[in-house]
Amino acid sequence: MTIDAAITEASRSLKIAGIEQPAREARLLLAFVLDRPDSFIFAHPERELGTVEAERFGEAVRRRSLREPFHYIVGKREFYGLEFFVNPFVLIPRPETEIVVGEAIRTLEGLDRPRFIDVGTGSGCIAISILTNVKTARGTASDISVEAIRVARSNAANHDVLDRVDLLATDIFDAIGETRSDLVVSNPPYIAQIEIRSLQPEVREHEPKHALTDGMDGLRVLERIIRDAPKRLRPGGRLLLEIGAGQAGLVKRMFDERIWEDIHSIEDLQRIPRVISGRLSD
Repeated sequence: MTIDAAITEASRSLKIAGIEQPAREARLLLAFVLDRPDSFIFAHPERELGTVEAERFGEAVRRRSLREPFHYIVGKREFYGLEFFVNPFVLIPRPETEIVVGEAIRTLEGLDRPRFIDVGTGSGCIAISILTNVKTARGTASDISVEAIRVARSNAANHDVLDRVDLLATDIFDAIGETRSDLVVSNPPYIAQIEIRSLQPEVREHEPKHALTDGMDGLRVLERIIRDAPKRLRPGGRLLLEIGAGQAGLVKRMFDERIWEDIHSIEDLQRIPRVISGRLSD
């Protein structure tokens, strides 16, 4: 079977499965199988696939047709200009989370040997992106999932920051020492349990539930982080939290204005408040 014929057949299968861009995903899956750039697929439509190549491509298309996330199939995801290994133990990094990273970098730049804590690190994408861009920083990254910490450790090693981050399998701050940090940052499970059923099957059926929802209203972990962060921050330190659409008002009201100041939201490109920022009073 030629590349062109394989793409045509795969596109048809993916379209039937409800994939929004079937031809594009078919090309990218074949490029992954062949370990070639996307441009190779366009340039060599008559190239014959070998038996093993055809079998591997067929398996990738089958998995995608079952709505397994594309990035789990290829095992990687680009985020903040870096490539991260991902698997079903960790949430796939989203573009909106790059807003959190940008704010974190701006917060830490210029500080003398800044320290930060990343709660619910997953793949490590937030912590590693910060460390890559703020060379003097040191971080602590926690996750309740031992498997997620393994993924984060692999990614930290791949990006040469393993010596600047402490990776802990713990619930929020539980096993983190008393050292005060300049920043606490988190992309917590903020989706309400009742909303899970309305998510795309890629998310609903394949991504780790504990990284999506607290099993209740989506606010419980946010509330715990806001409550406990002052014990982990230096005076003047900042808390950055990714939130869901429509949560900004509720989350802002969780901050005790007797100890927090400069509490504000930051919008994404769709003008949706996506990050809440607060500064611990001096």
